[in-house]
Amino acid sequence: MYSENGSEKIHYMVGQRILEKRRELGYTGFQLAQLLGVSQQQISRYERGKIKIDLFHLFKLSFLMKTPIDWFLEDISSQISNDGNLGNI
Repeated sequence: MYSENGSEKIHYMVGQRILEKRRELGYTGFQLAQLLGVSQQQISRYERGKIKIDLFHLFKLSFLMKTPIDWFLEDISSQISNDGNLGNI
């Protein structure tokens, strides 16, 4: 299990990728929430890294946004390890 700091950073980084892709595609938070079947507040929390997105919803986002799921996870391992937070797995 990741350390709390590493875990929080991962959630934030995935959330920022969701936000980046949403904006790229021109969706509002509300529109994306409707497509995903969650509230707009939930989307906002994902994007800010306040809560973790479960694998089902990440997969669904990947499908809806026509984006490979690994795109949302790119560079996380290297950035976390550079910060020294992967040592507490």
